[in-house]
Amino acid sequence: MPPMASVIILDDQKTNRSVLSRLAAGIAPDIRVFEFAAPPDALTFAGETVPDLVVTDFSMPEMTGAEFTQAFRALEGCADVPVMVVTASEDRSLRYEALEAGATDFLESPIDHREFLVRARNLLALREQRLARESAERANAAKTAFLANMSHELRTPLNAINGFAEMMASEAFGPLGSPKYVEYAEDIRSSAQHLRDVIQNILDVSRIEQDVVAPDLQAVDPVALIEESIRMMSIEAARAEVALE
Repeated sequence: MPPMASVIILDDQKTNRSVLSRLAAGIAPDIRVFEFAAPPDALTFAGETVPDLVVTDFSMPEMTGAEFTQAFRALEGCADVPVMVVTASEDRSLRYEALEAGATDFLESPIDHREFLVRARNLLALREQRLARESAERANAAKTAFLANMSHELRTPLNAINGFAEMMASEAFGPLGSPKYVEYAEDIRSSAQHLRDVIQNILDVSRIEQDVVAPDLQAVDPVALIEESIRMMSIEAARAEVALE
């Protein structure tokens, strides 16, 4: 369940609130329990501090549990907070009314203590999973935005490196003086192009994750790919005295 989870207990009867609060306190050692006798007070509190679980009575003078649940669901951040409605009535229409208003679970009074604890813990565990999933989705969105921005910033200087290396390799402004320099310039151009392709792939992955573009599958010549890889690694291999074949 969420760390330092908070539970709202709403019941106009003091005795019922005390019983429910004691039960809620047994859900976990670090649980925080907040009692309210009037629905408006509970709604005001929830509007400022989103709880992790709400346990409310159905029959209250100011509004029913269904009406409270509907108003609670309209609050920011409370659309998916579990709501457990408690009633002593056996009228199933009340159960349907509460569920249609957005209640997550329903308990009949007098409450079975063990059943309450099991249901409450299950609801809090589901909320923790939902919060973890939403957090992961936000982190993934931030990662995608970061990669897209980083890739854009890297492509600009790489374009310059690629262009100047290509000019040097073609000796556009005269001979470089040694065939090795031409070879090195071509290696620089090829490496810059390879890095640019990697960055483009990162951008494509970001777009695919955002459903902006569909994958464009293309055939690749494995021989040319291997030859290009060997040529790119030849300098490092020579320094390490490693033969590439």
